[in-house]
Amino acid sequence: MNELNFFIPGRARPKGSPRVITRSASGKYLDRPKVITDTPKSSRWQKATMAMAHRNISDEWNNESYYEVVLDFRFSRPGHHGVDDHPYPGHSFGDVDKLIRSTMDGIEASGAISDDTRVAWVLGSKSWTEDGGNEGCSVRITDLLTGGHFG
Repeated sequence: MNELNFFIPGRARPKGSPRVITRSASGKYLDRPKVITDTPKSSRWQKATMAMAHRNISDEWNNESYYEVVLDFRFSRPGHHGVDDHPYPGHSFGDVDKLIRSTMDGIEASGAISDDTRVAWVLGSKSWTEDGGNEGCSVRITDLLTGGHFG
């Protein structure tokens, strides 16, 4: 098997920007500052990604190869976003690089890819759903050593 294809339903959520936390929720200073990049919404998206990726892994899949990953994020167009004024989802739907980071973390956590440093090529896109289609992300992971397109 040289390719995984699956769809993650729901609103894709970007990985947050790094923030340094120096105090606990109760206001006490921490012994060591923490760097946090996840938000509750991005954590839920990563868990949904992990579940869908894990569900699609077969016994023949090699998670120690090198990969090409294509991620197509689809969003429902709000009624106030006209076709001419907003041909693509803008900033309120997240930066495509942060959407990729959040989704790749879920894919790696699923075991589909042992380490995301093994991804040689990634393409991410944002677009509107067509005719009221479902929000989510179409994922294609191709094993480059046994049938990839890159190169």
